[in-house]
Amino acid sequence: AGGFITLLPPGKDSVLVDADEETGDYEILSEVEDTLTPADFPTVDRRGRREQGPRMITVRNKAKGDFVLKQQNYKCQVEPSHISFITPAEVPYMEKHHLISMRFYEEFEKDLDDISNIVSLCPTCHKQIHLGRKEEVGKILDILYVKQKNALNSAGLTISIDELKRK
Repeated sequence: AGGFITLLPPGKDSVLVDADEETGDYEILSEVEDTLTPADFPTVDRRGRREQGPRMITVRNKAKGDFVLKQQNYKCQVEPSHISFITPAEVPYMEKHHLISMRFYEEFEKDLDDISNIVSLCPTCHKQIHLGRKEEVGKILDILYVKQKNALNSAGLTISIDELKRK
């Protein structure tokens, strides 16, 4: 299936609910307005989780991830030369990844679904983070941590590289 979704204006929730980050489906890219800036996605306090059937899920704002992909020029943040196919939206296919996994949502006062905690990854690097050997995952996390550390700290998502690797 192809097409676009319409985003709600900044300040409204355009919500994506994904119960399983590691195996979740990757939906079509939404239109991200050129006028949006990081100020349109302020850091907020953790909002908690919602019940969906027998499990608790974390509510996410799809527009945040789409904004990050666009802001990072649809390039893999591990290695910008990594390529992917071109989507119907005429951009390279990249995947959104929460550097600090949403699994640890309750351990932080701030919402982990924050643009400082989302990175653009090629499908191979994304799968390697979730399924790769510990040593290789560590190398990827080192690269991403250096790029995101200041933004994470500014958003109140303070974490050391050692703690990130343990999680």
